[in-house]
Amino acid sequence: MTLAVKDANGVIQTIPTPNANGQAPSAASAPVVIASDQSAVPVSLAALPALPAGANVIGSIANTTFGVTGTFWQATQPISAASLPLPAGAATAANQTAPQSSPGVSAATALTIQGSAAGVPVQVQEPRSAPAVLTTGTAHDYTAYGALRVQVDSLSGGDSISFAGSVASGGATYALEVLSLSGTYGTTTATITANGIFLVLGGAGLFVTPTHTGVASTPVITASASQ
Repeated sequence: MTLAVKDANGVIQTIPTPNANGQAPSAASAPVVIASDQSAVPVSLAALPALPAGANVIGSIANTTFGVTGTFWQATQPISAASLPLPAGAATAANQTAPQSSPGVSAATALTIQGSAAGVPVQVQEPRSAPAVLTTGTAHDYTAYGALRVQVDSLSGGDSISFAGSVASGGATYALEVLSLSGTYGTTTATITANGIFLVLGGAGLFVTPTHTGVASTPVITASASQ
């Protein structure tokens, strides 16, 4: 909007009139020049310009690696993983199905006890025979054992029990002594005349034959052997 006025020479001059307060179209607005030392001017925008092609936006950052830096409150960071890789040569269940065979053992899956070349002491359960009642006058095979213990019950009336041993079944027999483990403990004798528990000396690795002498009683001889 302009205003026509005459200057000092009487010539009509056109001058712009001030704009009304508020915004106006550019054609009706006067140009504004910002000083070179003007401080920052706040700007209000209805929308930002479009991002360039390929730029990341929220929701489009999948499969993107981000570096993690800074100071954390703990030295080791906890993680959650469905599975972890094993280093080369690590033991797995597949490597435990065929253990090494032990020297002198025919079983292909016997375990080897590792240690020095001189061997490793191993505590094992002592093999023991089940208690068995011995029949007098019959040879009983105890060749696989190292000690023979007997318990004598129902012996009375002056009757006695004695033992003989042989290396082979049906071979020549030789009298064996017994060591008392009850009553008169430590007494060695060739015959048993009272009930008790006894160790048959020399009975290891032999066929052993018990003999009952007398008719006053019917003794019961129960034997067990161990190595």
